[in-house]
Amino acid sequence: MGRSLLGPQDPFFFFSLFFWFVVMLRAALRGRTAAFTQLAPAAVRPRCCAWRTFSEVAKTGEDKDGDGKKFAGGSVPQTDAERQVSTEDHIPERPIMPPPYLKKDGWKGSISGLVAVFGMLGMFLYLMDAHDASVQRAVIEQDNIGKPKLGGDFELTGSDGSRVKSTDYLGKYVILYFGFRMCPDVCPVEMEKVAEVMEYLDEKFGADLVVPMFVSVDPRRDKPKDVGEYVAEFHPKYVGLTGTEEEIKNVTRMFRVYYNPGVKSGEEDYLVDHSIIHYLVDKSGQFREFYGKNLTPMEMAKKIEKHILKDKEASAKRAVEKAKGVSDA
Repeated sequence: MGRSLLGPQDPFFFFSLFFWFVVMLRAALRGRTAAFTQLAPAAVRPRCCAWRTFSEVAKTGEDKDGDGKKFAGGSVPQTDAERQVSTEDHIPERPIMPPPYLKKDGWKGSISGLVAVFGMLGMFLYLMDAHDASVQRAVIEQDNIGKPKLGGDFELTGSDGSRVKSTDYLGKYVILYFGFRMCPDVCPVEMEKVAEVMEYLDEKFGADLVVPMFVSVDPRRDKPKDVGEYVAEFHPKYVGLTGTEEEIKNVTRMFRVYYNPGVKSGEEDYLVDHSIIHYLVDKSGQFREFYGKNLTPMEMAKKIEKHILKDKEASAKRAVEKAKGVSDA
């Protein structure tokens, strides 16, 4: 489960580059690189580093700035020719004092700036390592704990008024969703998502393997026939179920579904607040996984496909082992 600390796929990658660039730019503007002008050879130093005046140089007849050159005659040049020679020797006619920021910190400032930069980088890498470690611990703990205890057998009323049991769908995968018929936006969007998932899975595994199922959390208004007409608008295989308030309460407890009627402005005018989750129940009637509304239809379909393929592989393996056991006997 590990991932690289720094890479284009990491959301902190560009932030770290930007932060480092800003720090170095600020350090340069504040003269943190002034150590270059003190340690580099005189031939490559900027002219502003020649801080000595002509009168100071003329006293000894040599350039104290470090390039080892001398003036002819050891005196201040007077003629134009002499002044031309002085210019070629890179000694300004009058002193050019360094900007204040070059005199402020020197090599000590440069080192302190680098220490700050690498300190921040080290802290960033440490935090990323700690984050990866916490994610790995969470994955290990989840693997140790296993799946939450959701699901169970239930019995509700179908759209034709007949009683429908969850065990009637053993041998099929069920995509279970809880909502209500008068839902203005969320439920239609989520059920359209399931319709797209069903198109993908039906094409991949055939039309008889996966069944979408809708359970109403508004049994007072959602009558069996109304629920049947509602779900048929999204996919022809949708199974619409409702029941008494007590039956709905029991099945929602099994799957830990939250639902609560909001403020009622009238006897028939209200909304129901509820969980927005799809549950996958496998062919043995066991809960396998749940999917939130943040998933796209293709992401959800791929996750379900992974479970189906895994079960097929396990089933084929058991068949091989059984056949081997029979042949050995």
